[in-house]
Order: sequence, then structure tokens, then C-alpha cells
Amino acid sequence: MALFHDIGELEGGGRFIKKESKMNKHEQQVLRNHPKNGRKMIEGFGFPKPSLEIITQHHERLNGTGFPEGLTEASIHLLSKIVMVADAYDELCNNPQFEQSLTPYEAISRIYAKRQDEFWEEAVLALIQNLGVYPPSSLVEMSDGSFGMVTCINLLDRMRPNLMLYNSDIPREEAIIVDLQQEPTLTIKQSLRPKDVPRNVWKYLNPRGMISYFAYNPEPTQTTEPQESQTTQPSSVQV
Repeated sequence: MALFHDIGELEGGGRFIKKESKMNKHEQQVLRNHPKNGRKMIEGFGFPKPSLEIITQHHERLNGTGFPEGLTEASIHLLSKIVMVADAYDELCNNPQFEQSLTPYEAISRIYAKRQDEFWEEAVLALIQNLGVYPPSSLVEMSDGSFGMVTCINLLDRMRPNLMLYNSDIPREEAIIVDLQQEPTLTIKQSLRPKDVPRNVWKYLNPRGMISYFAYNPEPTQTTEPQESQTTQPSSVQV
């Protein structure tokens, strides 16, 4: 039901949805009205009411600071409270203005700081629990100096996810996918912001185009006994 939440952005052809330069006043107004416009666009197609509420309310905030109506917690549908967290996470990681995009870790931390105030705490905690330390689409530098992008986390060891590695000699369609559990000498050195990654590397890894990844490996292969720190949420994520 959440797949159509931003359909209102197609108003006027959606020419500015991924516009990298600053929007003009007209574009800003269209963007601000896209929840209402989206509802109008699909109201006649028999969508269930919860779907319509998601479209209209996903930019509202529990404390009334959202738009388009400035609703408070009691007036916001439960499913809208869930989708607004996912939508905020996506926007923070994929800002049309490249330099302003945050790392997934930074985005989660910012959302966590606003739990109870702007966002439904249970939805925020569920997001953290499922995405872990290095969420899918995280850009990372490896211990050998190479660059990669997380494609799925590993529930047995959240510090050793699966990665797509950058290699200019290999077409992106044939990019190397590495399971860090099977590569004991290779580790993640640090998470990177898009602006800290060479542009050619960012285009190759293309985190914005990573739409069919899994948040976790449904059948992880355990190669070593998981340590206690691997089965609990790291304190750095919880603060």
C-alpha cells in the first residue's frame, strides 16, 4: 500500500523529482502539495482508505510540524506513522543535492534523535533493528582501500554484510558481490558520505538505483560462532 505514497510528485511531469540544483518557488510549492495531489490522482481507482491516508499523511509529524495539514499524532493513521519513518530515511540518504546526502548510519541517528517528538518510536526502533550498523546502500571504504556498497546485512554478524565492490575494469552489470563472512581478511574500515566518494565510484555503485536489495540474508551461512556483540544492537546505534 505504501508504493504509491509519492505519486503526487508526478504532477507536472515530475521533472524536478531528482533535480540536483535548488528548486524554484513553483517547484517547492508543487512538492509541498504532492500528498494532496497524489490522493486526488488515485482516489477514483478503488484504493483502500489506508492507502489514501498514507499518500496524504506521510509528511506529517507527530508534533504537528509536518505538512500538508499539520496533523498531530492522534489524527495520523498507524500505517502513515510507519511509512513516514521509511520515507524520511530515504530522503536523508538520497537528497537530490548530492553533497547533502547522509550516510545511512547518519540518517538513522538523526531519525532516532526525533523519536517520540516527530516519529513513532516503535517504527524507528524496528528500522534500526532490521537495518543494523551498515544498512543496505551504505557506501563504505574497505580495509584494503577499495570501495563498496552494502547490498544486504547478515543477521549472524551485522559487521560483515554482503557488498558490491567497485572495480573499473569490470562492467557494473558484472560487479563483484562479496560475502564478508567468507572473506575473513577483508573488513569495513568506515562508512562514507556520497560526497566523500569519487563521483565515478558513486555512479558505478549507484546507491539510488539499488531498489531490489534485501535488508537481510534469509539463509545466512554461519562460519564462526557469533559473539554476543553480534547478536545485540551496538550501543553506538542505540544512542
